[in-house]
Amino acid sequence: MEGQHLSFHVDPLHWEQIASDLALLGPIQADLDICNQGNQDEGELYISASVSSKVQCECSRCLKPFSQSIASDFHLLYIPSPDSLPAEGYALTSDALDLHYYVGDQIDVDDELVSQLVLSIPMLPLCRSDCQGLCPHCGENLNLMTCLCRNEGGSPSTWADLKNFSHKEFHAESKT
Repeated sequence: MEGQHLSFHVDPLHWEQIASDLALLGPIQADLDICNQGNQDEGELYISASVSSKVQCECSRCLKPFSQSIASDFHLLYIPSPDSLPAEGYALTSDALDLHYYVGDQIDVDDELVSQLVLSIPMLPLCRSDCQGLCPHCGENLNLMTCLCRNEGGSPSTWADLKNFSHKEFHAESKT
């Protein structure tokens, strides 16, 4: 399969308009290998791509902001858009879920690149693997110092306040 290789940087300011919730700290590096798949007249294009950048994250344990490099490798299959789809609905097969459509002679992969970057951000980002987080009592960052409430004879149970919970109001309402 003969194809074309594209490698480019995208300025983060351009992407702020597309993905305002993505705090980019540097340019986005994208590498795409594009080739015809199958019969050239059918217009099927296979794209093997990688995208990387650096983003601003917040540690899920200590809430400290930090920068993190992210990267994603992915594959796309583009086919020409069908001329018409049924008006009353269209049932997708599992194979069709992996397809992308294009019209004309240009393919815009911006949305897919942004999606792949967002998906590569960890759900619970950590500033470091041994992050101690915040003290659940006083809120002190345990990476910076040991708080006093940790040394005060153990910590009260998280569920201790439930011992004082009264069911009287609930029982009175349910009898009426």
